[in-house]
Parts: sequence; structure tokens; C-alpha cells
Amino acid sequence: MAEEILEDSADVSLVYEPGWMRRVWNRVWFRTSSARLQNAETSLLQHVGASYNAKYVKIGPILSDNDIYVWTFSSNENLEGHPLVFLHGLGSGLGLWTLNFKGMIESQTRPVYAIDMPGFGRSSRPDYSCIPEEAENQLVQVIEAWRAKMNLEKIILLGHSFGGICLSRMDVDILRVHIILADPWGFKRPPTRLLDAKHSPFKNRYIANALHALPINPLWSLRVAGPLGPRVLKMIRADIIKNFSTQIDDAETKISNYVYHSNVQNSTGESAFYTLMNMFGWAKNPMEMRLETLDDKIPLTLIYGSKSWVDHYPAEEIVNRRPGSYVNFHVLDAGHHVYADKFESFNQIVIDACQVGVGDAGQRQQES
Repeated sequence: MAEEILEDSADVSLVYEPGWMRRVWNRVWFRTSSARLQNAETSLLQHVGASYNAKYVKIGPILSDNDIYVWTFSSNENLEGHPLVFLHGLGSGLGLWTLNFKGMIESQTRPVYAIDMPGFGRSSRPDYSCIPEEAENQLVQVIEAWRAKMNLEKIILLGHSFGGICLSRMDVDILRVHIILADPWGFKRPPTRLLDAKHSPFKNRYIANALHALPINPLWSLRVAGPLGPRVLKMIRADIIKNFSTQIDDAETKISNYVYHSNVQNSTGESAFYTLMNMFGWAKNPMEMRLETLDDKIPLTLIYGSKSWVDHYPAEEIVNRRPGSYVNFHVLDAGHHVYADKFESFNQIVIDACQVGVGDAGQRQQES
């Protein structure tokens, strides 16, 4: 059962009100709206199969004079365990965690939350700085403001891909319970020549090179396609759709519509990603250096897909450089969207990881 609440009784138009030119494009070319995105998300979340709430949380004028609203999924809020918070990656939103919510909720061990990062999904679309360090700090600011508004103290943060970069910047005192990274983007500095990268398939390296050569946001082609966008997604992202098809009826339509309507609207979150990226597959300020200085007492779980374009070998180096710390390392037979591709295995790894607290010693390295 879902409950949608607009905090402080604000009008939904305040969450994201595009200018007149954008409204024309949304109606004539993109054929999108906040209502269509809401319907697309609802069609996915109806498959959660467990009770949850969904609401807008107003965190105030963090980045400008305008209030920011964060679209928030929650369940098990009355339980006492440390909350688990899901952070999605580029081009995604909380709706794509649908296959993971049920398992986490039914484990009945802790509150479960997920948000649409501001700039993505149904949250407000604030403009971020074009300076990498400032953009990273702003992303962390909005997450921290949301956490404070929700009165959450110590949390377990699960970040997929781009979501992991934000996690690595957060106050360590907040994340002292456990850090979980799922196929994290931006781990290491890029090689001198992109095509010299050892472990990535040639096709993926070629695509990354092409994306970097274009001085525009990574998902530009989706917006160029306009009303054909959902059809294009069905063809070029059949891998994502396949991940959901065994559990969600008409996944082809539901997933493509959700991804389309999430990403053709004002792309401020995507612009932040462009600011942070270095040749698409790498970050200008790599996560690797931050994790090397992470307190040895903080448990770390890393989950990768063996078929992903994200290279997991740099993470193995981090594992080897944290002797005596709890580091749980998994490589599943999956692609980049490992949370959906192998959702049952992924869910169990996360549930087990959440049971491990600060100071649990010993290093385990698993590949499954």
C-alpha cells in the first residue's frame, strides 16, 4: 500500500516548475510531464509487494533561493535497526530498486528508505555548480539536509554507480555503520589512453570514448529521439528490461516509460555527472583516494557485475590495502545493473552486510 504525501502541503508545481519554453518542449516534443512520470513510477512500485509510504520532503533553499523537495520512499520506519538508504545512479531513480525493496522490507530488521536524488526522477531539479569539487559538495549537501530533515542519525548507505561517489564524500561519522557500494562509478583515475584499459571489453571502451568526445550530457540521444525515446530504450537497453521481465508484467513498456520520463525532463543531475566525469567511465576526483583513508573500523561491502563496463579490479586493490578491516567483495554473474540482474543474490548480500557493524574485524573476500 502506498501513501503519497506532499510535505508542508506545498503545491506539486513548486517541486519542479519549468519555464514556458521547457513546458512547450515537454508537451510537443518530449511528450512528458510530472504526471506521466508519476504514473510510470507507480506502475513499477505496485510490484513491491509490501507496504510502503512515498512523500515529498522539503529540505529548504540549499543551493539557491528556491526550496528543494526530495521524493522519498520509506518502509518499516518504526523499526529500531540502523536505516538502510538506497542511492540510485545516473539515468535512474528510486523506481528501479523495485526488485530490492520487498526483500529488504520483509527482512523486518530496519527502516528502509530510497530517494530520487535532486536533479533526477521526481525530486526538484536544482542547478549544480560546473566546478567538480563544488558540484560534489552540493550533492552531499542535499543528501545531508534530507537526512537531517528525516531525523536519521547513523545510516547504512547503499550507493549504485554514480550514487557511490556521493556516498564517499559524506561525513564518516554518519556512515559509521556500514558502507555498501554496488558497481560504483568513478573509482580510479583513467588510463593514459582509454583503449589501453586492460579489463573493459572493447565495445564498452569504444562507447566511453565516443561519449567523452561529445561536449554534451551523456543521455542527449534520448532527448533527441523525443517521442520515439521509449522505443529507442526498448532496443538499446534491452538488457535492463530483461532484468525485470521475470518479475514485472509488461516490463518492456513499464521500464522504458519510467527511464524515459525520468530523463527527458530538465537534466540538472545529469549535468552534475558530466561535470564530475572524466571520459565517462572515470571521475575527475576518484573515489579510490577517499576509501584508502577510510577508518579501518568501518565495514565495507563491494558488489560488482562481472559483465559490467565498470572495472572491478581497482576495488580489489583497496581490499588488499585494508588488512584487518571488514571488506566483503563480491563479483556476481551480472551486468552494471547488478541489483536487478541478480536481485535475489544481491538482496541477500545486502541483508547480510547490514548485520555487520563497526569494529567487526577480519577480511572476507568472496566471488560468487
